[in-house]
Amino acid sequence: MRAATAGRTLSVLFFVLVLTAIAAVAQVIVTGEIAATVTDPSGAVVPGAELALEDLASESVVSATANEDGGYVFPHLRPGAYRLGVTSKGFQKSVYDNIVVDAGRTTNVAVAMHVGEVSQTVEVTAAPPLVETTSSTVSTTVRVDSLNSLPLAGRDLLAFSLLTPGAQQPAGSERFSTFNGLPGGALNITLDGINNNSQRFHSGDTSMFTFAPLRLGAMEEVTMSTTGLSADATGEGAAQIRFVTKRGSNSFHGNGFEQFRNDVLNANDWFSNAVGAPRQRLRRNEYGGSLGGPLWKKRLFFFFNYEESRQPSTSLRNAPLLTPGA
Repeated sequence: MRAATAGRTLSVLFFVLVLTAIAAVAQVIVTGEIAATVTDPSGAVVPGAELALEDLASESVVSATANEDGGYVFPHLRPGAYRLGVTSKGFQKSVYDNIVVDAGRTTNVAVAMHVGEVSQTVEVTAAPPLVETTSSTVSTTVRVDSLNSLPLAGRDLLAFSLLTPGAQQPAGSERFSTFNGLPGGALNITLDGINNNSQRFHSGDTSMFTFAPLRLGAMEEVTMSTTGLSADATGEGAAQIRFVTKRGSNSFHGNGFEQFRNDVLNANDWFSNAVGAPRQRLRRNEYGGSLGGPLWKKRLFFFFNYEESRQPSTSLRNAPLLTPGA
């Protein structure tokens, strides 16, 4: 009896391990990292410097110590803005504010220390580097503030990725689009690291297609990687489109919206006027909202987004009719 129970236990453990391994392979990394290097005024590295990284959204702080090369890497960071404080004996405290971390990318921060007392502080507003020196991946990241200002037709963001370099959209439908001349099966679209392609479409030419809607109000950023993908892509395609959803923060935030279109605001089509056809009905209402905030300060957060689209419409169709004389 004990042998049978032990056998069942081992079978369950093996099954769980197999599922875990499959999930690990299938998931694409959607976190980023910060690589900091600490130097003195002469350009020499400062080993042993104390680093404190604060997530500006959750206000959580991670502390570390620079290695013998004066560097340290903060891995597995959620996309967003961070503040880095650096202290070392004999130097002023340096604070770098608004360091932006993107999904699947490394943000390099060169910390320049100044001689002085620790009680003195040098504050620097971080700016993205012109060249990403720690990766050869060709990527483009667009954040939520830019997404909200785009004149999108609707609130589905998938079509937006076709504005990036290397995108090729044939006439007819965006579902047949590719990147850099690669076949459709080379494209992988993920939502928070989970594959959002249908395997049925992924193996064919209509791979520019997702099952989970990519709604504007729920997205934090989108990263398109088209060349030189690294191991964090887990071999899931030669071109990656990574969508990352928003998250709750240490303060409450939310919004509501409605996008409205109506045929009373439109002129009639020229061809419809030519045949005396009435203006076609078009009434489109997209509305919703989002809310996020803390459930437990600095520990547990929530984010909720709801969107709905209603679009009753009519369309004009022409059909030949035979006359009695025919």
